[in-house]
Amino acid sequence: IDSKKFLQGQLTCDMESVTQQRGHFAAHCNRQGQVIATFDIYLRDEAYYLHLPSLSAPILQKALQQYAKFSKVAIELVSPDLISIGVVGTDSAKALRLCLGLEPPIEQQQSFHEELYVHRVPGDVERFVCTASAPALINLWQELITHKAVPCSESVWHWYDIQAFLVHIRPKTSALYTPHAIALPEHHGVSFTKGCYTGQEIV
Repeated sequence: IDSKKFLQGQLTCDMESVTQQRGHFAAHCNRQGQVIATFDIYLRDEAYYLHLPSLSAPILQKALQQYAKFSKVAIELVSPDLISIGVVGTDSAKALRLCLGLEPPIEQQQSFHEELYVHRVPGDVERFVCTASAPALINLWQELITHKAVPCSESVWHWYDIQAFLVHIRPKTSALYTPHAIALPEHHGVSFTKGCYTGQEIV
């Protein structure tokens, strides 16, 4: 309860919409309404996880800890204990279905398979982020290979982000743009009805 209330006052999304079945694309802003970091947030086992590039995680942690001292919450970095891989392509949903024995989630929703977390990325192309420990992801990758998956560079994933106009704030672009400048409302990453949060008056 404390973590949900704390995040409700810090993030651009409405925490009431973050459930065990549905994650959310969101951001944390400074008092000037500039985005410190963007991330996907999801709930599992009563803990909230913010999924973002590893270089941005310490920046976001430091920003949130400025306010955390007034709440009974803990903000911890879980990498490298948890890492992620992306799965993209016309047969990606089918491959995950065969590998995991579950129906892959639809856009902005999530599903869990043992310790594995699967999130559907917004956009017209089927893309999924799979997060788990390294051994679990190695096992998943070996299964995916049997369904003709091939490795690709991170630049391919970034190209799909561009096609979907999905902006991820990195350290060099932290605190430079407002949520509107990076189309966060178009990806339902901003709630205009939830009430106050840091930077809300500017946003």
